[in-house]
Amino acid sequence: MQLPVTSVSADQAKHEITVECGGTFVITESDFLALDIAQTACADPEKLAFCADKLACIKKSENYLSYGDLSERKLREKLKGKFEPRVIDAVVDMFTKKGYIDDATLAERYANELARTRLWGAKRIAQYLYTKGFKREDISAACDSLDAESMRCNLRELIEKTAPKADLSTPKAVSAYGAKLYRLGWDWDEIKPALAEYSKE
Repeated sequence: MQLPVTSVSADQAKHEITVECGGTFVITESDFLALDIAQTACADPEKLAFCADKLACIKKSENYLSYGDLSERKLREKLKGKFEPRVIDAVVDMFTKKGYIDDATLAERYANELARTRLWGAKRIAQYLYTKGFKREDISAACDSLDAESMRCNLRELIEKTAPKADLSTPKAVSAYGAKLYRLGWDWDEIKPALAEYSKE
């Protein structure tokens, strides 16, 4: 239902418009233009309410992202229950188009950081990324992006740091140590030759 707009005021610093139309609604400049209020001097209060909720959702999302990057799923989880699904969909779509949410790039960055700083193998990295809310295709692409030679160096560094403290005196002890490496995400096909090389040194 279209109702007459009785008042419009702009906050140019915030790029927000306050519209009086059967109630008071604060919306974005872009939504104000999209609703064509300036030309018609009328508006649908339901649409204004949606736009006002969207602005509130934008601000809440920006606040969450100010503390660190989030995957799309994690952002949705934080917004869930605070806003209607269609409002969340609109904001997430807008943030994705603007590049504020880029799961593929973020997953790749996380994967490389985890490989470098924690010396994890690809499987452990994939598990961690899944807990952070990344899609399987982004996780797979991120793990595929890991440089094979760098990963071999990481495993060698991990062994050099931890093996001196481990008991490697018997085949059973070596197998138990290898199991620890496996739990850190390394495949046996990676572990066995790396341990063999270490034992020769």
